[in-house]
This record gives sequence, C-alpha cells and structure tokens, in this order.
Amino acid sequence: MANQDGFVFIGYSRRDEDVMRKIVVFLRSNGIRVWVDNEKLVPGTPVWEAEIEKALRTCSAMVVLLSPDAKQSVWVRRELSFAESYGKRIYPILVRGDSKSSLPLRLITSQFIDMRSESERALETLATALRGPFEVFSKSEKTLDTYKRDIEKSSTRPILEAKIVLVGQGSVGKTSLVNKLLYNQFYSQEAKTEGISIDRWEVIDQTSKKTDAESRQKIRVNVWDFGGQEIMHATHQFFLTKRSIYLLVLDSRLGQDENRVEYWLQLIQSFGGDSPVIIVGNKSDQQALDIDQRGLMRKYPNITGIVETSCLKDVGISKLKKMLSREISALQHVHDELPTSWFVVKDKIASLDSDYIEYKKYQEICEQNEVSEKNSQDSLVSFLHDLGVIVYFQDDPRLKPLGVLNPEWVTNGVYRILNSHELFQNKGVLDSRYLGQILNTDTYSHQHQLFILDVMQKFELCFKFDGNSETTYLVPDILPREEAYTGNWQDALEFEFHYPILPSLHGGTHPH
Repeated sequence: MANQDGFVFIGYSRRDEDVMRKIVVFLRSNGIRVWVDNEKLVPGTPVWEAEIEKALRTCSAMVVLLSPDAKQSVWVRRELSFAESYGKRIYPILVRGDSKSSLPLRLITSQFIDMRSESERALETLATALRGPFEVFSKSEKTLDTYKRDIEKSSTRPILEAKIVLVGQGSVGKTSLVNKLLYNQFYSQEAKTEGISIDRWEVIDQTSKKTDAESRQKIRVNVWDFGGQEIMHATHQFFLTKRSIYLLVLDSRLGQDENRVEYWLQLIQSFGGDSPVIIVGNKSDQQALDIDQRGLMRKYPNITGIVETSCLKDVGISKLKKMLSREISALQHVHDELPTSWFVVKDKIASLDSDYIEYKKYQEICEQNEVSEKNSQDSLVSFLHDLGVIVYFQDDPRLKPLGVLNPEWVTNGVYRILNSHELFQNKGVLDSRYLGQILNTDTYSHQHQLFILDVMQKFELCFKFDGNSETTYLVPDILPREEAYTGNWQDALEFEFHYPILPSLHGGTHPH
C-alpha cells in the first residue's frame, strides 16, 4: 500500500462474519495488516466508538462488505461516513443478495469486487490492489480521480428527486389517490388508467434545518400510476426500480386475498429491492381495512407504514402526505451531491420529444456537457433509470443500445404482440418474421421490433424454441388453457417448479 506501515479497516455486518473471516485470513497471508473490531474491541475496551473512529482516521484504506444487512446496519453506515470524512479510499465488496445498482450513489463510481461468485479470484484482486501501488486498479483510480476532479472543478448540487410507484388491483382508487394527494381533487367518475400515467409533485425536505416552510428546500417527485388491469401486470416489472417508494393501494372493502396483497409485495420485493413500501387501505369510509398488518410487516420488513384513506371523505390524506414526506426525505440518494454537469445531461434527455434514445446519442450528450468518463456515464444512466427519466436495462447486452423515454412506447408494443390475432391463432407460437404485420412499422422499425421482443425475453414473457429455428418463440400465457393429452405418464418421475413471483398476463382468458 502507499503506506507500508498502515493497515486496512474491515467494515461488515454480523451476518457477514463468515465472509469477513475468510477475507481477513487471506489478506494476512498476503502480508497485509488488518483491523477488525471483534479482535480489537475486547471486553473492557473503553469508549469503543472512539476506538473505531480512531482506527478509521489512521487506516490506509477501508474494505466494506456490502449486503442487504450491511445497508441496514447503523454501524456500517457510520463507519462509511467516518472513512469518507477522513478521505480514505474505500473498496466495496458485494458479498450476497444484492447488486451494484441498489447501492448508495456515492459508491457506484467505485470499482467493485464481487465475491458472490469466483470468490478466490476476487480475493486475489483485492490483495493485489491493497499491496500497491494499485497497479490492478489503475483504471479504477483514474475513474475515481476524474470523478473527484469533476466534483472539485464544477459546482455540485443535491439530487433532491425521487420516484413513487403506485401498484394494486384495478379499481382500488390509485388514480383518485394521486389526484387527492397532488391536486386535492376528487372525481367520483374517475376513468380507469390505461397503461401508465406519470405526474410531478413536490414535497418539503423534512431533513432541512430551516424552520420557515417557504424557505425549506423541496424534493421533486415523479409519481408513476399503473393501470390495474390484469393484462398490464406483466409489464409493470419493466418499470419497478430500486431507490423508489411504493404505495400498495388496497380496497378496504375487500379481503387480503382479494386484494392480492402478497402478490404485490413479492413483485415489489423482486424488482424494487429494499425500497420502502406504504400500504394504503383506500375507501375506508365504507369499511375498515382488515388485513394481517403485524404478520405482513414481520414478513416484509420494508413495509414502513399502513394507513387508511378515503378520497371521497378526505380521510387519512394528510397522514399519508406526512408519511410520504418522511420516507422521501429519508431516501439515501436524495441528498447525494452530484456535479451540475450531470443535471444538465438529465434535463436535456428529459426534454427530448422522442419515444427512445440510442445509447450513442446519450453518450454524445454526455460528451458535450463534460461527462466524458465511461464510468460516470454508466453511473448517470443508472441514476436516471431509478428516477424514471429513462428506462435503460444496463445489465442486458441485448438491450443496451437503446434507452426508452416514453414507457408506453414499449408497453404498447408488448400489448399488441400479446393481443395479436396471429399469436392467438397459433396457440402461443410467435414467428418474429411476422412482427411487421403486428407492429406499426412507422412507430417500430425492424430494429425496434426486435428490441421489443428482447424485452419480452428478458422478463420471460416469451422464450426462444430450442433447435434450428432462429425466429420462433413461445409465449406461454397464450397457450390453450386446456391441458394437452400427452399419453399415460403414471409411473414417470415427477417434478414441480416453484417461482417466487410469476405475473399472469390475462388472468385466465385471452381477449379474443
């Protein structure tokens, strides 16, 4: 390391202690000194919090094991804060059940070490980096230095933006709730939401120290309201993002099963990570909400509140607003400082009058506005995806060439395929050569037709057939409901497949 007499501080949560021990043993066998609290903070250690701060002040670098538990750990967050305040180099390690995209934005620009697979190779990379003079991380150090220079040479500003997603069954009152929250309006004959509706809202930052409400800074909120019709559920997952707040809206007149509470909570958990969830029992003027609140909160710890509302009688709306303001202000990314050049790129992309943007065009906009480093461009587009400015599937090579600016452009393409007469007649077998007959070629070029098909594959709405065919796909939900006769399998070996979440497209019937 740069300081050969120095040591490395290890930050971790208790559930990751087994991985921590493995790392400590490996680093020490490679001649690297390690400071770990369960060795240094023995019983009788005076003022152990001060000892941790002292270790972080004098260490050469910090290695932090990142996992869902680590992100929830008050002490891991404090240790990271100490290390950052002392300007220490931080090496994040993914150890289990998480992904880079769900981590604090300030760490996304770091080079990650992934121990979820090939852990031995990851440890060797870490040891080489810590031995110095950082040869293995030369590219990463350049990226980090460039990012720091961006911060230094340009003004910065906090993000102050977040995303709220409303989900739930059809006719539970999601759109009425949005109108009441944002505009204090209620329409008794509210039309059903078809597809996706996106509204803008502002809430007062609850962390602001100013006492005057007028002078306290505001947080801009993108409110996504999804149509509740069964056919739309399959495409919800395209837009469910981490770093968001979810409102699961229920009809208080219906039971827990009829509201499909656990289905929605599992869907949020699968795609939203540990994003906070508020359960809203709407139409409570007609009946009190009757669900297993304690059991649900125990099973899904990211439920941060349950509130009963009535848009008609204006019940519970102010309480829900306070809840939302609190949760929005507490989102970890909201107060992160980013270069103003990032916001210039964000505003230019948001102002484009187009259904999509090619990634090359995005890079051009970045280059024109002093966001030239590849790592910064990747981090920025991830940030824009989570805020809902762009829908970009960064982890899928098939989908990386294109970002979606108009969500309905992709959902409408999928709906037209799923509802096509040709697909129904072929009993769920889709030949991609006929996409031009299904999708309007003025809206969807051949390249864009294949993009829509790739999106369907990514989210397992269709599957390519094995064999020689390069153009034939199976859309399982359009298969006939009647089980086909395949012979007598009485003594055959049986298997069961269990899926954690499996959205149904049509709820058992095809629209044709």
